[in-house]
Amino acid sequence: LTVAESSGRLDLRTSNGALDIVSAENAVVRAETSNGSLGFSGTLDPGDHLFRTSNASLALMLPADAEFSIDGQTSNASVSSNFSELTVGDDSLAGTSTDDDQPDVRIRADTSNGNLTVASQP
Repeated sequence: LTVAESSGRLDLRTSNGALDIVSAENAVVRAETSNGSLGFSGTLDPGDHLFRTSNASLALMLPADAEFSIDGQTSNASVSSNFSELTVGDDSLAGTSTDDDQPDVRIRADTSNGNLTVASQP
């Protein structure tokens, strides 16, 4: 399932297939799948955001100047981010992308048996 150039509230669920959200603008996202990769690129509106999959990779591409907090984890795979403010562990990712301890954009990102990546886009 691919959702392109969307905005506003996105509540997406699927199973046994990939879920890609591309070029989103000011979205509030709850996206869940299983046995399929989950990808997001774009901007997020203030609020709570959930990205969850299993047995596949999870990748979030956010603007380099995005202000957010994140709590993410995986198992049996790697975690990476080029947001230097975030703490990257063996199986987790946490922190804020800004000096603000309580940014308005809050992200939960979970997968298992798949890589977790949070990267900046130009």
